[in-house]
Amino acid sequence: MADASAAQVFWCPETAPTSVVWLRPSAGSSGLPLSSSADVIAQRRTVEGLHLRLRGGLQVYVEGGDPSAPLAAMIPIAGSFSAALKGARDLDRILSGGVISEDLTLQQQVRLRRSLIALDAVQAQATYRQIAVQIFGPEAVARYDWRTSSIRDAAIRLVRTGRAMADGGYMRLLGGASS
Repeated sequence: MADASAAQVFWCPETAPTSVVWLRPSAGSSGLPLSSSADVIAQRRTVEGLHLRLRGGLQVYVEGGDPSAPLAAMIPIAGSFSAALKGARDLDRILSGGVISEDLTLQQQVRLRRSLIALDAVQAQATYRQIAVQIFGPEAVARYDWRTSSIRDAAIRLVRTGRAMADGGYMRLLGGASS
């Protein structure tokens, strides 16, 4: 299975404001150009500008397409204002040589991973019991009566969460959907 982080997906700033910082040429020389410390790992040029993926997964969209020009971050007041601010803070950290902090706790990451495993399994016609065995192991499933087991309930909730993510809930992770 291919690693999703290796996929060449470039998001739009309005879709994923925590993950994509919108930069525009600055009036005068008051902005800063993207320096070599930005550590660009992938790029895609469009008619309107340049999309760059930086180390740590952050993306920037350079309107006009010249990252060597003085640039300013565009943070729309309406919509996902705080999400866009977080993206700009993350860009500042990267340009200062730092790293982006994780948005999800380890427990949240494990739950999301399990939810996607459960979604894949249910789409492949697996039963809740088969999903529970795949995620929690056969010993955990065999330990209790299946009909009243908390493992059964957990498998059902994981499938429900996976379906919700597939139906657009993933947008909350990108910061583009209002909660």
